[in-house]
Amino acid sequence: MNEVAKDKMKSYLADMVNEELEWHKEALCAQTDPEVFYPEGNTTTKQAKAICKICTVSSECLEYALKRKEDYGIWGGKTATERLKMLPQRPIGRPANV
Repeated sequence: MNEVAKDKMKSYLADMVNEELEWHKEALCAQTDPEVFYPEGNTTTKQAKAICKICTVSSECLEYALKRKEDYGIWGGKTATERLKMLPQRPIGRPANV
């Protein structure tokens, strides 16, 4: 796991301690090697997406990732690129709070 993934995992674990991730108790990813959800290089995302597809809390997971603008890893069955496309877009050159 690279340094970016390690930092994300630390943040994620801090949220778990703060009980923001109550849904995670039922998440299948919690029973799986984390590296499956943080693929590097030419590693496929198929295994992670297959696990998410049958997970009962994948929608909560995806919502969490979109809220936090997670830019790495597979969350709720979506890659960072797929999640980015799901976020509301704002006009170029406009501040985010306008």
